[in-house]
Order: sequence, then C-alpha cells, then structure tokens
Amino acid sequence: MQQHNLVQGTPEWHAYRREHFNASDAPAMLGLSKYKTRTQLLNEISSGYAADVDSATQKLFDNGHLFESLARPLAEAIIGEDLSPVTGSNGKLSASFDGLTFMGDIAFEHKTLNDSIRTCNSPNDLDEMYLVQMEQQLLVSGAEKCLFMATSWDKSQQLSGDAVHFWYESNADRRQRIIDGWSQFEKDLETYTATLIAELPKAEVIIDLPALFVHAKGEITTSNMKEYGEALAMRLAEVRKIELITDQDFSNAKQAAKLFREQIKKNVLAEEAMLSQTVTVGEASRIIKAWNEDLRLTALKLEKDVESEDLAKKRVMISDAQHEYRNYLNELYLGTKPIEIVLNHPDFALAIKGKSKFTAMQDAINTMLANAKIEADKVTQMLRTKLDWMNVNANAFSFLFNDLQTIIYKPMDDFQLLVNSRVEQHMKVTAEREAKIKADAEAAALAKIEANKAPVENHIEETLTMVESKIEVLREAVVEHQDEILSFFKSRDFSTSKENEYRAVIVEFIKHQEATKLKLAA
Repeated sequence: MQQHNLVQGTPEWHAYRREHFNASDAPAMLGLSKYKTRTQLLNEISSGYAADVDSATQKLFDNGHLFESLARPLAEAIIGEDLSPVTGSNGKLSASFDGLTFMGDIAFEHKTLNDSIRTCNSPNDLDEMYLVQMEQQLLVSGAEKCLFMATSWDKSQQLSGDAVHFWYESNADRRQRIIDGWSQFEKDLETYTATLIAELPKAEVIIDLPALFVHAKGEITTSNMKEYGEALAMRLAEVRKIELITDQDFSNAKQAAKLFREQIKKNVLAEEAMLSQTVTVGEASRIIKAWNEDLRLTALKLEKDVESEDLAKKRVMISDAQHEYRNYLNELYLGTKPIEIVLNHPDFALAIKGKSKFTAMQDAINTMLANAKIEADKVTQMLRTKLDWMNVNANAFSFLFNDLQTIIYKPMDDFQLLVNSRVEQHMKVTAEREAKIKADAEAAALAKIEANKAPVENHIEETLTMVESKIEVLREAVVEHQDEILSFFKSRDFSTSKENEYRAVIVEFIKHQEATKLKLAA
C-alpha cells in the first residue's frame, strides 16, 4: 500500500479521492448504500462535481469525526497498539482509515452508534455496506483484520451507553465482488454521460372550484348551485381541451384528477348536509350527483392518461436496459464461441417495483444492469479458462465432447476429471483396438505361412527324392562302365601319379553323359 500525507476534508484530500475508487464509495458502487445511489456516484466521478453538503449533514460529519477521535483510545486499548489515521492506495483502489497500526496488520473503522448496530450480535449482523467498506480497507492495506467500533458521546464528551465492537476478517467472495464491481464501474465511466431523469413537473394550473353550499329547510333557502354549476362546466371544458403531450401537461392532468376526486368528496358532504336538513330537495340532489359523475369520469380519464404515460416511461427504461444487456452478452460471446453464456437475465421490472420516482427507478435499473454485467464477466472468464485448458489438454479429442455446452458449466475439478476420463477411456479403447488389429494381422500371416508350408516341404522332399534317384542312376552308370574304365587305363601308359586324377575325370564324364540322358528324357 502507498500512503499519502493528506488530511481528511482538505481540498487536497478531495482532489485525491476524485482520482481513486474509495472504500467509503464501495457500497454505493455496489448499490448497497443508504445514502448515495450508484447513478449519483457515476455522476459525481464523471463530472468531478459533488453536491454541496447542507448544514445538517455537515453536523453529522463533524460529530462522526469527533466521536471517532474520542473512540480511538478505546480501540487502542482493545488492540494493544497505537493507531494512526491514514490515507492509502493500492493501484486505483483507495481507503481512508480511521486508524491503522504501525505494522499495518490491523485496521480500525468507527461509526456513530445507531439502533441498527445496537441489535447486532456479530459482524455478520452488520449492514452489508459496512462490511463492504471494511473489506476494501483490508484489500488496500493488506491488513489481516479490522476492528469495527460504534460509539455515541454526549455534549460533555462522555460516552453515551456502551461501545459496540466486532472483529471483521476478510471474506474472499465479498472481496472478489468488490474487485469485479469496480472493474465494471470503470467500464461504465468510460462511456457515461450524466443525464437528467426528470420527474413530472409540479402542476402549474390549479383547477379550483368554489365550495358548494346548500341551505334548506323544507325547501332550499340559499345556495350557490347556479354559480357552482357554471364554474364546474367551465373548469371541465378547460381540462378536456388539454392535449397530453409534454411532461407539464401530464403533471397538470394528474393534479386536476386529484382535485376532482377531492371535489367529489366535498360535494358528497355538501349533499349529505343538505339532506340532513330536509328530504324535499330531490332535484338539487340529482344535480349534485350528476356533477359528481361528471367529475368522476373526467378524473378517471385523466388518471388513465397519466398512468399510460408512466407505463410508457417504465417500459422505455426497461427496454433500453434489456437491449444494452443483450448487446453486452453478444460481445462477450465472441470470446466463448461456440459455447453460449447461460445466465438468468436480470428482472428489471422487479427492480423498479414499489418505486414512485423515475430517478429511483432508473438508478435501480442501472445498478441491476451493472451487477448483471459483473456476473456475465465472471461466467465468461470461467468459460474462457476452461476452453483454454481444453485447447492445451484435449484439443485433438474435440469429437468426444459434443455435450461441451452442458459439461463446461460443471465445477473446474469435476470438469477436468470428466474430460481426462473421457480422453483416457478413448485412448484405452483405441489402443486395445489397434492391438487386436495387429494381433489379427499377425495370426493371418502365420496362418498363411502354415498354409503354404506343407506344399513347400512336399516339394523339397520330392526334389530330394528325385536328386537321390539321379545320384543313384549316376552311381549305377559308373559301376556299369567300371570294366571299360579299367580296360581303358590298362591300354594307356599313364603315370601312376596321374591315374587317380584321370580316373576321376572319366567318372565325371560318364556322370555327365547319364545326366544329359535324364534331362533329355524329362
């Protein structure tokens, strides 16, 4: 954390806050603040201008700073260390600490004690806007925990009642919500233009009528019915000529309808007062009833016209928000194709339910839209992380995951286990199939060899038999001509040393002759 030497409330401190996302504004950013809407915060930061603080609010601020300084020694006694007011930042996130220990491991946050805090029994009972502010303080400072304390002091600076305190420790989900919330808020700031959402203006024409009175005693003695009837006819004619075009027209019509409803009640009372005096004035009674019916029908038409305009404005606000949300999802989808981003669409109609002012309606819709975008970003990041993991670990096996749209929404561990299991099972089946194919091929080759082995062996045996037969024929031929060979040697004077050599040549010659005969015979 980077510390800044600033005094709370000074112009330098306010200038610093305009450039950072502050912990005290985090509740408003998330739509949780009871004192400032998200739209108001957007207007303030985008324009750099905040509304002036009135004297009553300033007195509350002053009391808050005084109570904080009076409570700091109590907090130091609980912590066992000195505390110093500090302003610090971590990137764009900032926090102003009511107190921080020297090592920065414990923060102190003080609030003025109120009935809501008095009923709390644990930090979890505190309003969420307090918890969000402390969570950002821990995020900015890196502190381990925060001492939350609420006190109230009288004019003599004596503690009023007991001091309430709790220890707050970081919550991972709340912290991520703050980080995502500021990220979306910054995106909204880039394109935000402050707009004026006008309420219907105050009625500029008061449709007023004289008070009707009728005095009777057996017969009508005095009344202003003639004057009242003329005034009523003129007023109704004026109202019926009004074309409801501008906001001022609708405001006037709304007010006129209200006044007509009130006039009907007054007329009824006047009629009842008259009838209580006599029962012989039926004609006057019929006239008053006719007037009341005319007033009622005119008021009804005006109310319906105003209601129609209110409904049209609400529908436009809801339609614009739905359109913006759909466009946002379409842009995110470009990074997750072909996986669709499955989310429940925000119920903008529910957001404005029970709200009477258009400014409150628009702020509720904007806050819901921002939170919906944050959730869409989280889901998109989750999908991209899983798709990236798939590309690394199962890119060649996409054919195994035709149901990826469904299984990708499983928790990461379950998703990875399922993907790995399918890939391993596929590889096992493939290996077994390839092994079987190889074994079948080897068996077929061996069978073929075995099938060809018998003819080859038979051929070899036949060949050997034939050769042996030929050798035997040759041997017999040599034996047959043995006497001739001996006679030939005796008739020649060969050297004794050459006799065996010559004899071998003659034997080979005889074999040659016999072999030639066998070939010719074949």
